[in-house]
Amino acid sequence: MKRKTISILVFDLSSNALVRTYPIAKTLSQSFEVEIIGVLVGTEIYNPYQHEFKYKVIKKSKKYGKIFGYFNVIKNIILAIEGDIIYAFKPKLFSFGVGLIAKVLLKLPLVLDIEDLETANWTGQSLLTKIKLTFSRFDSNNEFIDYFLERLIGLSDEKIVVSNFLQNKFGGIKIVHGADTNTFDPSVLSKSEARDILGLDDKLNYILFSGMPREHKGVEELIQAVVNLKLKNLRLLIVGGNIQHEYYKKLILLGGKYIQSFGPRPHSEMVTFLAATDIVVLPQRKTLFSQAQIPAKVFEAMAMAKPIISTNVSDLPEILDGCGVIINQNTDTKTLEKQIKILLTDEIRSSAIGLQARKKCVSEYSWESMEKKLIPIFERLFKK
Repeated sequence: MKRKTISILVFDLSSNALVRTYPIAKTLSQSFEVEIIGVLVGTEIYNPYQHEFKYKVIKKSKKYGKIFGYFNVIKNIILAIEGDIIYAFKPKLFSFGVGLIAKVLLKLPLVLDIEDLETANWTGQSLLTKIKLTFSRFDSNNEFIDYFLERLIGLSDEKIVVSNFLQNKFGGIKIVHGADTNTFDPSVLSKSEARDILGLDDKLNYILFSGMPREHKGVEELIQAVVNLKLKNLRLLIVGGNIQHEYYKKLILLGGKYIQSFGPRPHSEMVTFLAATDIVVLPQRKTLFSQAQIPAKVFEAMAMAKPIISTNVSDLPEILDGCGVIINQNTDTKTLEKQIKILLTDEIRSSAIGLQARKKCVSEYSWESMEKKLIPIFERLFKK
């Protein structure tokens, strides 16, 4: 019997939108056929996940001009859909926007996945600012289009959200993008072996920050804490991001000798980086945007039994309850510095926290846990 197919729409394959798409698509592929369709806005598919799927890539053609070019992209996305259900990631033009059109034309159910508050920069702005935002850019990240599409979220057949904040705002079923706890397993690779592979010094202590460095993620506070500690044997590893970006360069300059930067790496290498690490720190700033999202890296760090320090932002206190260190978000880094020092010096406590994190991740945030929530949603739609 031929398996049902889910057509996943990603608004930009060259962006870190694939971070959430990846674990959900992998989980769904255990029960259904999955095709991932998306527009390539940049020059290449987002580096960490380039080789994880056979993507259906839609490219913009310059011969149609900007406005007509978008209509051509929308048409090509719809023509590429071969599934029985449409699953749009993010309420964006080339995912949810196209999904709504395809829902009508192809008469297919539409599931919307919401992982961010796309209108965070629009909310609370003056009329003049909103007018400026509307006409400042004509692409898939246009602020007015995001606002307009947010008004249409109720037209989806099912909604899947990542956080309590988004569930309170939009309803739907909350499903976090958890970790593959079979792959992310601390027994697979020792700390010494991982450091040997990466060329890291076995005598140093390492804190890991992975992903795209952005202001709301509190990387500056983390770097400042590491610099203030003045520990000769402490380094911060930054894995991921665009090393040519001005903000990335600012971070490297701020951290100086205490930073080792690796730039973008395949996601498959994250097991090695986590195995080599002593502590993972998620110093999120409390902004409207960060309140809505959940950093995927927390679950992989938990799966690898790493002690995690996090600020009390979004659902992180709930996720790390009983298996992590939660501090208040503050530009004063003294509390963060104190907790880093405690975890580095108290190995018994660090180990206990890490083991509890692994245990909780396996029971609540593994791909198997995700599957129990995801599969019924799609089976219900297939029966309609």
